[in-house]
Amino acid sequence: MFFKLQFVQFRRFVSLRLYCQGNTMSTTIEDRLILLLKEDGEHHGYWQSLEEVTGISAQRWRKAFARRQRPTTDMFAAICKLYPRYAFWLATGITDAINGHVAPQTALTFPERLYAGSWATNSYFKQSLKLADKLYAEGNVDIEDEKQRMYAVERTQPLAHWIASPLLEKAYELSTSEEYKELQELWQQREQDRSELLPKSAATPTKQGETGGPPRTPILGYDNRTAHQSMFELFFRPEK
Repeated sequence: MFFKLQFVQFRRFVSLRLYCQGNTMSTTIEDRLILLLKEDGEHHGYWQSLEEVTGISAQRWRKAFARRQRPTTDMFAAICKLYPRYAFWLATGITDAINGHVAPQTALTFPERLYAGSWATNSYFKQSLKLADKLYAEGNVDIEDEKQRMYAVERTQPLAHWIASPLLEKAYELSTSEEYKELQELWQQREQDRSELLPKSAATPTKQGETGGPPRTPILGYDNRTAHQSMFELFFRPEK
């Protein structure tokens, strides 16, 4: 059993190594952070307000935005908590829009092109983050102690099955709370929104335009290269 597990882990390591050697990304995570910050614009007091909600100084945000400083892991963690709907795109450069993992309007996405988000999905992400924080707080995990953090979150496999830390008991306790019930209700609404979005994302508009009405006329400021597609279409569809 031990040697079988070691062999499986070795295969995973080799596969990951080969993948990393053979793949490059067209944008960096730093690029994507800047695009995300650009969506809100640099209005008066923006950096200060970002400091207030993240606990990271306005100066550090400004420097990262201007490429005078590389963003740090705490900055990425903070921005992902603030904009959970963008976290997957920020980390990978791709979207999973049907499941709520979208990109900011300031970023060109590919292979998906859908930007439509869902209030319920974003609320579900935020409620999940809130409950995750509560688990560690009420589980008395000292987040400043790396050994405690790892012990709390790690599952081990002493024999045939995976075993969680004592924090699992607190997780079951929290699953009876009103906040957890709210999370489940948000999930239900998220799935409802998802079921309504799916037909729209797969639909192919008529030749007359995305709404089936008269052909579009050029609009000042509008990107007419996309005029043949509905804003809800998930994939790129070349104009015939």
